[in-house]
Amino acid sequence: VRVLDDLLDAGAGLELVEVAPEESAGELGPPPGSALVAVVRAGKRLSPTQLARNDFRAEDRLVILRESPDH
Repeated sequence: VRVLDDLLDAGAGLELVEVAPEESAGELGPPPGSALVAVVRAGKRLSPTQLARNDFRAEDRLVILRESPDH
């Protein structure tokens, strides 16, 4: 499956990365165009479904799936 190949081959197509929340329209959240996979808060992994809408904190780390910058 091409999606899995992209994830396993660094820099090819898709990448799974950990980033800080970004501010957009006065709210913190994942970068535009990315898919949120998990949130790391105070050393604990949270599923996106465990958070209220737009309940992101500046100290959170977001695990996201995004297009590789090379594409």
